[in-house]
Amino acid sequence: MDENPRSLPQALRHYLVNPLALGHLGVVLAACLWVTVDAVSASSSGDASFAGLWAVLATAPTSMVLLVAGPVGLIGVPIGAIVQAAALGALYRYITERRTHTTEGGISNALAHGSSSNPGRWPAAEGRAPRQRQPPTSRPSRAVRSAAIRHCQSCLAP
Repeated sequence: MDENPRSLPQALRHYLVNPLALGHLGVVLAACLWVTVDAVSASSSGDASFAGLWAVLATAPTSMVLLVAGPVGLIGVPIGAIVQAAALGALYRYITERRTHTTEGGISNALAHGSSSNPGRWPAAEGRAPRQRQPPTSRPSRAVRSAAIRHCQSCLAP
């Protein structure tokens, strides 16, 4: 269980204040503003519009659960926007926090999964001497590049 439980406002702030969640809320806000402008302009002309559908689609499928007839059904749009933004925020936090935890101390995720008898090396490198690193300015020879291309092509061939 969590050592430091958060209150509801702290948890919402933790999941809603990041670029992905704020971007989603911005798209939903833009759709709702467009619906409002269209509804005001369409009411004077007497022409019906399907612009209100975009606000529901921007928050679907969450908003469709609360979809009922009449203006009361529009309560699903802000609830759906917040639920989806929180889900996107949780995904964003999971990805970014996982990336920072696996690269602490300069060890990448690939090197962290070495074998237990040979930590810090690739599992396939057991029993072999470590390869010497080439200077960053040197390029592999043409024969090495051709062999690598042939190998990749044979792997991709059906």
